[in-house]
Amino acid sequence: AIPPIISGDYECRVAIEGGVSCGAAMNIGAVADLDQAEAMAYAVGKNCAMQGRGVGTRWTFAPVADVNLNPDNPITNVRAFSDDPARVGALCAAFVRGCQEHGMAATLKHFPGDGMDSVDQHVCPSTIPLSLERWREVCAPPFQVGLDAGAWSVMMGHFLFPALDDRDTLTGELLPATISPAAHRLLREEFGFDGVIVSDAIRMGGLAWHSPDEADSVVRNLAAGSDMVLLPEQPATALRAILHAVDEGLLDEAALMQSVRRILMLKTKLGLHLPGWGLLSRDVAEELFTRPDNGPVRELAEASITLQRDNDAAYPAAFAPGDTVILFDLPQETPQGVKLVVAGQETVSDECAMAKALHERGLVPVIVNNPAEFREQSANAVAAIYRFQARPQAGRNSIRLAYQALQFIEQTREPYSLRRYFVSLGSPYILRELPALKNMAVIYASVPSTEKAYVRALLGEIPFTGKCPVNLHREYSL
Repeated sequence: AIPPIISGDYECRVAIEGGVSCGAAMNIGAVADLDQAEAMAYAVGKNCAMQGRGVGTRWTFAPVADVNLNPDNPITNVRAFSDDPARVGALCAAFVRGCQEHGMAATLKHFPGDGMDSVDQHVCPSTIPLSLERWREVCAPPFQVGLDAGAWSVMMGHFLFPALDDRDTLTGELLPATISPAAHRLLREEFGFDGVIVSDAIRMGGLAWHSPDEADSVVRNLAAGSDMVLLPEQPATALRAILHAVDEGLLDEAALMQSVRRILMLKTKLGLHLPGWGLLSRDVAEELFTRPDNGPVRELAEASITLQRDNDAAYPAAFAPGDTVILFDLPQETPQGVKLVVAGQETVSDECAMAKALHERGLVPVIVNNPAEFREQSANAVAAIYRFQARPQAGRNSIRLAYQALQFIEQTREPYSLRRYFVSLGSPYILRELPALKNMAVIYASVPSTEKAYVRALLGEIPFTGKCPVNLHREYSL
């Protein structure tokens, strides 16, 4: 779904279904050769721009410029390209160019940088526990390279940055970057950025704990230096609060006019003042939405899927026509009552692309999701593929495997003759929790292209050529 479009008292919310997903940012990061990875990032940026323009969208809140150093960070994870600042920067720059050269404004996020601690800013403020010197070595380079590539906007995140020591004058509490003048000055002055700064969603817990209400958050965000506020639930109330703050001298009218100038400049770069404002023809748009197995989408999937363990020399898998293969979907913890959705948090489809790909090759896939079904089907099966679902999800505040998933693995060790394969449809870090499991692959995203590529690699039609873009064996260190 896209945010509401506000005009006076009119609100229109439009749900857009379909489209071709290229997977997660970490799919691009996992392409082993950096030159090829940059070409893929450019192609994905172009694909994003063209599909967006097909439905009238001209601004994307991507790419993620965060460096995922903490394996337990619950919300960055596969949304980041890598834990290597240089690789993250190079891929951000390529995505920005691919996106903006084809008519879509890109957004570097989340400034000053996520991926450092183990907290989800949808729930409470995350913390950047770095000195300014270390921050300039780790977090700043991807933003600098992305801005050098011409990114037109930057998203400010709900992060506490103790090194800036920017505190509330009344309470003495550290301010999240979204309402921190020091964080905005850092972006404007150190990077020389004069494009649009947009807040992360204003209702997220990372900011809401620091304001009495949404209207206060909006005013404080603009006063700190942002140009736009993302997703207020009460836009009319927010507008009245802004006007009142101007009257009371809490907001500087000249500064707001500078924000208007930046927003109008962004719209001008996109040609929104021109007839047709860059919409694609219906034919072009429909083709883009119906070609998941063509071009860069398939190339990226095949270049990124990664074989982390082949202990039994089990690949390629040898099956005979008519063989039954169990697909065991292991559970993931689900937060309750969370409405926010983050990039990479896919909805599980009724149609399993992995099952469809196996069926097309003459095999009989059987999908199960509990040990009882597994044991029932195992009598006739020759192999089982365990599918791990650990992916970033807003509000869960964890990226670890669900305890129930570990139980299910333990409860299905028999029959011992059954060949077993394990694949993560998201986080590669789960391998740290499962050191004894063999035959483990990572595809980083549960989308049709990656699931089909996994089947092709499993059966030896293509090689596993991806390389995990994060160090799974290094202890977390700042």
